[in-house]
Amino acid sequence: MDHKVHIDKIKNTELIKAPFELLYIENFLEEETFNDLINDSEINVSDKTYKDDVLINELVRKNYEIIPFPGTTANKDDYIRWRNSEKNKNDGLCEGIGLTFRLKESKSKCVSNVLNFFKSEEFFDTLNEKFKSNWNKEKYYYDGGIQKYLDGYEISPHPDIRKKYLTWMLNINPFENSENEDIHTQYLNTNKEKKYIDLFFKYNMSIDRCWIPWDWCESVFEQKKNNSLVVFSPSFDTYHAIKCNYNHFKGQRTQIYGNLWYEKDLKYPLFNWQKLDILKGLEDQVEIKNQRSKKFL
Repeated sequence: MDHKVHIDKIKNTELIKAPFELLYIENFLEEETFNDLINDSEINVSDKTYKDDVLINELVRKNYEIIPFPGTTANKDDYIRWRNSEKNKNDGLCEGIGLTFRLKESKSKCVSNVLNFFKSEEFFDTLNEKFKSNWNKEKYYYDGGIQKYLDGYEISPHPDIRKKYLTWMLNINPFENSENEDIHTQYLNTNKEKKYIDLFFKYNMSIDRCWIPWDWCESVFEQKKNNSLVVFSPSFDTYHAIKCNYNHFKGQRTQIYGNLWYEKDLKYPLFNWQKLDILKGLEDQVEIKNQRSKKFL
């Protein structure tokens, strides 16, 4: 894998301005490297039995581990029960309950070479320069790797918490026609009635940004292309979301996923999304007043 080729791609690609500022590059890895990667036995995992427990055991055997991750559970038994139920979990934001795996350690030379690039200071420094930020190696820390997401994984629209400095996702889906599957990250804007939420997140720096309902946003761009890379620096309007509904036995939604985080002890209180629904609050107040008025009629 030629690091210089990929560094040059990042340097020479202009940032997209809508739906928000982000870096988007198709065919990021060279064709040979990409084909070797998605055909590697650590990445290309399938199960012809169509049984969740068999697939999960196979992923564990391939050195994957279940990790706590937003939009998913870390309990495989809960996940299997949900898969066998009517799948009616709904907290007002998400309807699903997925399962996320991360490759603990690669034994493959191809996979290791690609991962090493995404963990390199050269990669971090290039992104820092691209997004015109002040990279301080002692201030930030890295987290990421190769991740697989089973059916049901869902995160409703959110701009990401303030602690996250940079995030990137490279699609490496190891099955045919992955672009046509319902597995892709969506990048969104708030709709006209909810634009005030952007300003709320922008100017209220003492609270953290939260998830919001799907119908408060409009999808602008969907990252469907295999071997496509997206990078952005979370801000008040960087809404993105995902809802997986697919057959994970023929192959799993797979990404090289990573973040640079601000220092570990940085924390903000999380704001309750329901309090952002100002119109609903006004409607409730009007209804209460109407009910009180009826008592005197």
